[in-house]
Amino acid sequence: MVISADSFYEVKPWVEVFKIVLAFEMECSVLFVQCSVKGLRSGAIIAMDEKAGDIEAVLRYARGESIVHEVVKREIEIALEAIKLLEGGHSFT
Repeated sequence: MVISADSFYEVKPWVEVFKIVLAFEMECSVLFVQCSVKGLRSGAIIAMDEKAGDIEAVLRYARGESIVHEVVKREIEIALEAIKLLEGGHSFT
């Protein structure tokens, strides 16, 4: 389960209530709703670096540590490969 929330720093209560939460993010729900309304396809790549709700992980992200750069680089590579597949007629549904 992934939860869309407006703040990474207030996620502890969500983790405690929903024990199955794997990740938090801040934009996907809006993207999915808007694309659905417009009849467009959408997707998301969510990189996880630590347990959901780990504030230290959020701080590492904020500091821009090297692991963050590696994960973002890999996300971009995956997105570009997905675009190539979609342009070639592949369907992910």
